[in-house]
Amino acid sequence: MAWESIGHALFSCCHAKAVWQITGFEFNFKRAGQMKDGDYFMYLSKILTKSELERVIYIMWFIWSDQNNFIHGKQIKKPVQILSQDVAYLENFRHFNNAVKPDSVTAAAPPDSTLWQPPPENKLKMNVDTAVDSLRSKIGIGVIIRDSNGCVVATMSKSVVGNYKSQEMEAKAMFSGLHWAEQLQLQHHNVKTDCLMVVNALNGQM
Repeated sequence: MAWESIGHALFSCCHAKAVWQITGFEFNFKRAGQMKDGDYFMYLSKILTKSELERVIYIMWFIWSDQNNFIHGKQIKKPVQILSQDVAYLENFRHFNNAVKPDSVTAAAPPDSTLWQPPPENKLKMNVDTAVDSLRSKIGIGVIIRDSNGCVVATMSKSVVGNYKSQEMEAKAMFSGLHWAEQLQLQHHNVKTDCLMVVNALNGQM
């Protein structure tokens, strides 16, 4: 019965509230319902532990998925069912993270991969990349911003309808990342992409 904003869908609608109320988390639902450009989520990331934030993300994901099921005519789950799914998925996630050792991740990387290079002290660096699902004509865009210590400051991912050339997709990802960072008022020092054509074009070498 309310205007469907992201904050309303994830926190302040009656179904979302019912889920949060049995999780043990306490939120300012009015402030959460007015969330704009992820500002309330950024606030949560500062007051919650890493473990708590992981759980919040999973619960948000399940609430969103459940509401999508409702829109498509499927039966929605009871809050306790969503909570059970959250616990099971989070346990699997943490088990996998504990099982994978840094050495094995490094060994699985491409031979020509290079280590991430930090920006200068007190500066930020943005990395952007894309993936394509040509069968469904969808592009996945991923953006991450880190500081000089390698700590994650912000991340963003989204899907876009379309199927373009690789350099066009990379350019679109960079545009999305820069626009998003501007909205968050994050002044990054440099941007990293693996598309040489885009880099040369931006540097005026084409």
